[in-house]
Amino acid sequence: MKKKISFGLVIVLSIAFSCQTEDQNAPSGIVSEAALSQIKGLGFNAQNVQRLEDGAYLVEGDIVLHDNDFERGINKSTLRVAQAQQYRTTNLVSTPRLIKVSVAST
Repeated sequence: MKKKISFGLVIVLSIAFSCQTEDQNAPSGIVSEAALSQIKGLGFNAQNVQRLEDGAYLVEGDIVLHDNDFERGINKSTLRVAQAQQYRTTNLVSTPRLIKVSVAST
């Protein structure tokens, strides 16, 4: 009888806790005016900025900025020629793979 009660209790608890969902990128706070001015200073749109749970900022719907991004800043000596907005990053992607291409002359 105890096994049936404990088994039933485990089933009820697992159903109760499995029904709760958690959104990892849900906005969790209000963005300060200082943060908005720093975001605008980096060249991003400061409208609809959301503060995420991990302390980062969601900018323009798909760009995540952390506090160290504000400290690092950007190089403002870049020449702007295009009419549309363009973004760049200082993060490099490196891979140990080397692809060799050989061309045979005929």
